[in-house]
Amino acid sequence: MSLKVGAHVSIAGGVDNAVENQLEVGGNCGQIFTHSPQVWQDPNIGDEEAERFREGTERELAGPWVIHTSYLVNLCTPKDGLREKSLDSMQAEVDAAA
Repeated sequence: MSLKVGAHVSIAGGVDNAVENQLEVGGNCGQIFTHSPQVWQDPNIGDEEAERFREGTERELAGPWVIHTSYLVNLCTPKDGLREKSLDSMQAEVDAAA
């Protein structure tokens, strides 16, 4: 098994750009945001974009990838509304990863 080294990289222009961005910094795995981490927003990754990301990852042997969720998520909050929003956001990120 080879050593996995990566960085948090931009998905500007599409999540599929993350693979090339990772290679440019010498990484072979990485971390991404699926959306701005400072807002409550669901990931917006289309099927074709996701397929290009998967193909690039396989072609370049780049992975695994980790999704860093929003900075707003707080699963331990005593506030019911915030906890519900946090759980929904986490589920959306898991769904995007699939």
